[in-house]
Amino acid sequence: MVAERDDTYNFNAIKFESFYEQVDPADLAAQLSDVESYLASFRRRFQAERLFWDDELMERLKGARVLEIGGGEGMTALAMLQAGAASVTLQEITPSTEQIAPAAARLLGVDDRLEVRIGNPMELDFGEPHDIVVGHLVFHHIPTDIEVQFAQMMADNTADDGWLRIVDPAVNWKALDDLRWILPAPGRPSKLSKNWEAWKSQDEHPERDNSTPHVKSVFEQVFRDVRAENTAGLSRLHRWVDSDKYHDQALEWLNRLDSRLPRSIQSRIAAQHVITAERPIRRTQVPESTRDASA
Repeated sequence: MVAERDDTYNFNAIKFESFYEQVDPADLAAQLSDVESYLASFRRRFQAERLFWDDELMERLKGARVLEIGGGEGMTALAMLQAGAASVTLQEITPSTEQIAPAAARLLGVDDRLEVRIGNPMELDFGEPHDIVVGHLVFHHIPTDIEVQFAQMMADNTADDGWLRIVDPAVNWKALDDLRWILPAPGRPSKLSKNWEAWKSQDEHPERDNSTPHVKSVFEQVFRDVRAENTAGLSRLHRWVDSDKYHDQALEWLNRLDSRLPRSIQSRIAAQHVITAERPIRRTQVPESTRDASA
């Protein structure tokens, strides 16, 4: 298991470094120079981002100490600083983030409030627990055998009165997911294609349970209050209905449809979920449900 875990970490570090090393910090800064307009556009096009960047997060960010696990090139961390966070510690496994994010932060005038930590988050010391801990499209990269430890790490870094939020892909209907893999999409062959194995060998995602009930249950082991919301069931169709000319319009149209779907339907077809958690369980504490059962 340890060798497989190390292989996953090293593979992802190399794979994502190839993406992030090409990012221009000036482009990041330009996009975030007007963070309100940037986030408004983001919410219009992506239903999951509408749920992630909701009123609750925006209010909690004001004056907060934030830890972001798996922050990529720094876009989310920089947006949170622009939105009023007192400080953001951005963790990543790719070395280029250590140059890209601070360079963009300097252009935005927020570099004194950004700290970048490169390395395995399970091994880094992030100091005192934070007001907010976020994971933006990171948890589905975590192998199943360490998912509880990973969630515990996030809980350990969340203050007693703090708050956690993650957004990730959801798979709540296996038959629909099987159909998705059969249909080819831009950048990905059909599972029935002779090119499938070659593509799969370069896929950075481990085989794991990404259903909302499962992910919610993982965080319920380390937080006392956990809630989940599903979204983007129809927005997943953008790969087949948009085009270079109508890309944004297609995303906005599907996003509006998604926001009108009943929860009972959305929970089945959802492509993503947002998990929000509070009241972290410390390692020396016993969950209330366990105490009740043993009483």
